[in-house]
Amino acid sequence: MTGLELPSRVGEELVLRCVSSGGHPSPELTWYNGTQAFSGQHVRQQERVGRVEAKLSLHQLTKWDNGLNLTCRASQPFPEISSVQESWSVLNVHYPPSVSVPRSTVHVIEGQPANLTCLVDRNPSAIIKWTKLGHNGFLRGNIREQTFHIPSVSRQDAGTYKCSAENGLPPIGTGTVTLEVMYPPQIDPSMDERISILQGDEDFSLECVVDGNPKPQVRWRRKDTKLYWENPLRFHRVRYDVEGTYQCVATSNGFTQRAKDVFIDVVGKPTLEGEGDTASVSVLAGEIVRLGCTIQADPLPHDVTWTWRNSHGQEERLTAGSSRIVTMRRNQQIASSLTIPDVAVKDGGNYVCRATNMFGSVKRNIHLQISDSFPDIIVITSIAAGATLLLTVAAVVILVAKRKGWICKSHQDASRPMPPVPKYVYQTGTIDSGVEDLQELQEMYGTLKPRPPPRGENKWELVGLSYTVDAVKYSVPPQSTSTLRGRTVVLKCAFSGLGASDVITWTGPPNFRVIANNRKVDPKYPRFEIIGDASKNEFHLKIRRATREDEGSYRCSTFGLEPVDATLTVVDPAEVMVPRPSLHVLVGSPANLTCLTEGNPAATIAWRKMVDSTQDQGSMSGSSLYIPKVSKDDAGVYQCSADNGVPPVGVGTVSLDVLYPPGIDPAMEQKVTVLYGQDDFSLECLAYGNPKPRIRWRRKDTTLYWENPLRFHRVRYDVEGTYQCVATSDGFPQAIRDADVDVVGRPIMVGKRAGSMMSVISGGIARLSCDVIADPLGDKIVWIWRGTQGQEKELRSGHNGMAIVETKGGQSKSSALTISMVSKAHEGTYTCKASNMFSTVQRDIKLEVKETSKTLFITIVVAVSVTVLAVIAVSCLLITKRRGQRHNKNRPALRLKEASRPMPPVPKYVKQTGTIDSGVEDLELQEMDGTLKPRPPRRVDKTDWTSVGLTYSGLVHGHAASLPPYATIERHQPDGEDGIGFEEEQVPLALPPKPHLRRSQPAPPSPPGGREGRALTATDVDSML
Repeated sequence: MTGLELPSRVGEELVLRCVSSGGHPSPELTWYNGTQAFSGQHVRQQERVGRVEAKLSLHQLTKWDNGLNLTCRASQPFPEISSVQESWSVLNVHYPPSVSVPRSTVHVIEGQPANLTCLVDRNPSAIIKWTKLGHNGFLRGNIREQTFHIPSVSRQDAGTYKCSAENGLPPIGTGTVTLEVMYPPQIDPSMDERISILQGDEDFSLECVVDGNPKPQVRWRRKDTKLYWENPLRFHRVRYDVEGTYQCVATSNGFTQRAKDVFIDVVGKPTLEGEGDTASVSVLAGEIVRLGCTIQADPLPHDVTWTWRNSHGQEERLTAGSSRIVTMRRNQQIASSLTIPDVAVKDGGNYVCRATNMFGSVKRNIHLQISDSFPDIIVITSIAAGATLLLTVAAVVILVAKRKGWICKSHQDASRPMPPVPKYVYQTGTIDSGVEDLQELQEMYGTLKPRPPPRGENKWELVGLSYTVDAVKYSVPPQSTSTLRGRTVVLKCAFSGLGASDVITWTGPPNFRVIANNRKVDPKYPRFEIIGDASKNEFHLKIRRATREDEGSYRCSTFGLEPVDATLTVVDPAEVMVPRPSLHVLVGSPANLTCLTEGNPAATIAWRKMVDSTQDQGSMSGSSLYIPKVSKDDAGVYQCSADNGVPPVGVGTVSLDVLYPPGIDPAMEQKVTVLYGQDDFSLECLAYGNPKPRIRWRRKDTTLYWENPLRFHRVRYDVEGTYQCVATSDGFPQAIRDADVDVVGRPIMVGKRAGSMMSVISGGIARLSCDVIADPLGDKIVWIWRGTQGQEKELRSGHNGMAIVETKGGQSKSSALTISMVSKAHEGTYTCKASNMFSTVQRDIKLEVKETSKTLFITIVVAVSVTVLAVIAVSCLLITKRRGQRHNKNRPALRLKEASRPMPPVPKYVKQTGTIDSGVEDLELQEMDGTLKPRPPRRVDKTDWTSVGLTYSGLVHGHAASLPPYATIERHQPDGEDGIGFEEEQVPLALPPKPHLRRSQPAPPSPPGGREGRALTATDVDSML
């Protein structure tokens, strides 16, 4: 037999040749497909001398032709002499893979394993590859076999997976499986637990974001209630009664509900409960009146005030002492009540309650109207008279109606009509319906109806059948076959000439146990089924999901026929099981990766490390892969492949997780420079390790920690220092790396404010200081003095008793100016100034010098001494004056004629200048009783006295020559005496008539050595007279 040396492909034509040589007579060649001979249209036979050739042509191969058992038999007509010779072979047809998916959607709860399966029909074996649509990363697991196993599903594994099968023949077979990962609802943790909203806001909404599969139902409810709202939670207008704790409730089928509390805090101005801003109350005099205001607010007002405004417009603030005011607080509510006992008409008016908080105020105006009370006896009498009248009218109406027969009429119950007599009563004359099983009558619309009699049974006549029976034989005998474990296989069996009473029996392993009789299958075989066309006497045995236990010999038989056995071979491809799909090993320790295989026949195991889906790093064999000393580079996914010649190849994966201590990225700078005053400075530390380390920052030699990255909202000089990045992992020592943060920038003054004042006692020591922080520090701190007169001078150490001392430490520099023996000359403003490359800063210090206690003592002593000397001098003058007055008493008395008018006192300017010239033209003033009054003009002509004022027409010049006829003796004497100036005898002076002076005559000049410049004496008066 030739033509089957190479596999054939689908769609090609296959030509097989069978050649027989020798034999006499020439043998007959027949081609068989199993036990069925091919017809003549497929076979051509040629005969030559001593040789016979039969050619079998299959025009277009299909994948169903794969596995055909082709047999060429050579037979002679003398079976007793020669036996049948045959040659057989199995047809191998290559066809592209086709993928079928038993479950297109797989639902798995998070954390449980998942199996995604695709069935591949192919020849030769195909390479299977699982990929996730929309995911470019590497899939862990057995992605090279028909069932993709995920040991523990997470929500990130959800999606659509594609199973691709390729065996070199186009097209590539594909199938998709959707993995639905079910996980409980989870509420977004970033949702605030407390939210403040303003009272009066409109269309407020709060949305609760929840993740879960299946999609959870999200609702809101008020805590400890069963009142639900849909998500998002909405309030068309926010009121104070909205405040409270609300719960976001998420529910999903198959999972427990999740809830999260959110407290809604409503703040705003006060609002009044009940009616509007105005109300009116009317009461009778003498009653008790209670006026109330209930107010809601957040924050609550400090108090509720009551104001009373009477009908005359007068207002009065009511207090708890003068009125019965009770205030109660509860949560967001404050209630105040005003009680007026025994109210009178005078208490009427408007009562205003008011409450105020930080957002606003609210008030209510309650108008109280009081009227005189109405006598109760009149009210009671009116009610009693009305009730009596109503009762009388009602009794009369009832009596009349009863007499007329309108009410209380008696009726006799009429007998119920008999129902009509049933038909059978008329026919039989009895009430027997003739039905034995009649047991009850039912009343329907007042008519008794009999229950219908039961129906009689119909009689069926038997129909006889006749058959003609022929000899039983196989039309399709059972044939041996093989199948893949888990697949469905059909063992064919059909008969001809089968009689109606013949029984077909299927038996099988073990020991030809009976499986089915005719088409009835033993319940012990739930996966078995008899199929086929009954009219054609087909009794095919169908086995679903074949297992290794189904393997063995099967027999389809009936009485009178030699049974034919068929062998079923269940092929089991290698299957890989991984006891530990994930292995955690410390770096430097040994690792042992194991996979277990199961299949028929035994499989060959190979290991490889998967770098990506197309490359590997070396190959190893054996059920266990041993790595004596693990390094970080050994971490990854290892694939175990098991091949026993039966596709598909079993694949399993083991993930090797190498644990190693944390380490900090050495590329991180050890010194970082940042500018003073910079906002939002951050420094990130990168660390590696397995497990992932926790990274924090701390200031060196402290226990003060910050999260990574290290952040400063505003950089100050005190930020400068050494910080440590600390990386910690469970089971390993922590890793630490130092980073110096160097802050540079302009200088700043520390301590007191930019301007200050210092007071020092004269003669003491003054110490002025300035502390400066900067990076870099300037050369020196300069001191400048500015005096009170505006002069400036730069100060140096050693000048004028001054010493300047500078000290330096780190980023700070201090300068102290010391002034010894401070005096008034040192007063002024002292300025210290510091500069660097970024800027300049300065501070002004004002120095004030005060006198010492010694100087003050000397001043007091000098003042006391001067005061004592002044007192002594005044005393001496008084004594001298007294002595002079006594001397004048011894002089003879000067008698003067009585003047017509007393002499006025000497003007002040006379006392000051010694003359009577006031320096004011035509004006002389005299002091009389402490009041300045104009001196009247001389009495020359009374007609000239027209007015008294500051100017007179009679006063021209020459005051010395025109003295009036008044006495010039000083009126005010010492010790209160009012004499003329002579102690011996006080005689009134008789002044002569006033001489007539002409205005045109100028006043003669004062002679040298005259009376000008000295006090006016009595002698002068005598000479003038």
